[in-house]
Amino acid sequence: MVFDAEDACAFARHFEGPGSTNLMVSEDVDGELVLNVSNYGWSIGQDDRFTLRIRIGNTSFRGPAIGYRSGISRGFVTRIDQQMLNLIGSENLIQFYRLDGDNVTFIDGLRLDGSGTAIALMRRCVPEVRTRVARERAERERLAQFPRDPFAAPSPPTATVPRNGPMTAEPVLRSRPDLPLTPPRRIYSAPAPEPRARPSTDFSNVTEAVNSLADDD
Repeated sequence: MVFDAEDACAFARHFEGPGSTNLMVSEDVDGELVLNVSNYGWSIGQDDRFTLRIRIGNTSFRGPAIGYRSGISRGFVTRIDQQMLNLIGSENLIQFYRLDGDNVTFIDGLRLDGSGTAIALMRRCVPEVRTRVARERAERERLAQFPRDPFAAPSPPTATVPRNGPMTAEPVLRSRPDLPLTPPRRIYSAPAPEPRARPSTDFSNVTEAVNSLADDD
């Protein structure tokens, strides 16, 4: 399913199996890409941080991830780049691992059938949302010259939160014992993507988690 949000477009996939894993990739009007994986059965907590490794085909990526909770669903988010997005659209399998020192824990493996079409629709959606956002922003700026209350005290400046960049690619993987190959989940429902169809899920906690990804370097 492909849909547009307030200032981004995204596609989501649902997979059968324990906890019913959901995969969502979004791109906002500034080109920032976010990958979100959730599952009803996971115990990850809000704002839990860990090092994530993602394997797609023979390419491995490593970077920070942060947990979130939204209703009964729990998951994690991380930033990705166009290289990973292209691989998601062209490869057949994506696998996730949690790294803790020398310990590697397999999280999940998901099939990517049909993701190429979904990504193409998402990329067509982004310029439309960008145009809409620019129009709304121009209107807000036009109205901003009229103060809500000219007698109110000035507001304090808003602090900005530094952010991590996208995950970085690791060397090509041939055979690694610390990355076990596990049978991937089957797609539970994958109808033809319908652009602009909005899901009812509240992603507010996901957005908060993404915004709180601070630079730990």
